[in-house]
Amino acid sequence: MKKMLYFITILVLSFCGCRKNDDDGKVKLPCLMVKVVRITCASIVMQVLDNDSLGQDGWKDITSGVVYDNVFTVSAHCEFMSLAKPKYDVGSVLYVTVNDQIHLDKCVSCLLYDAAPITRYRVITHDGSKCPAGSK
Repeated sequence: MKKMLYFITILVLSFCGCRKNDDDGKVKLPCLMVKVVRITCASIVMQVLDNDSLGQDGWKDITSGVVYDNVFTVSAHCEFMSLAKPKYDVGSVLYVTVNDQIHLDKCVSCLLYDAAPITRYRVITHDGSKCPAGSK
């Protein structure tokens, strides 16, 4: 019985996680180096280049047949494209911060089914510059 209780405790603790907080108690989100993999009227797909723990693994781009790891769909793609300066194309490498606030994209987008990754993040760009000091 004790072994079973010990096993259950270890199992529960293995599913627990922690996130770094700023001094003011807000969750500290990492700045990431990403590459734009695909842009369609329905979605923007990015690949995380410097963190293997984020994004979806084994996603296949149905337009090219290439399989990618650590990819995600930009959840507010109209907002991203309107705020991003300079404008980004497929293959562009940029630095972004994941913004975990819930946001509904209020733009007209096409209903194209492009089999985008299920993992979605809202991101904020750093306008082509590197990550701000202390944000990694």
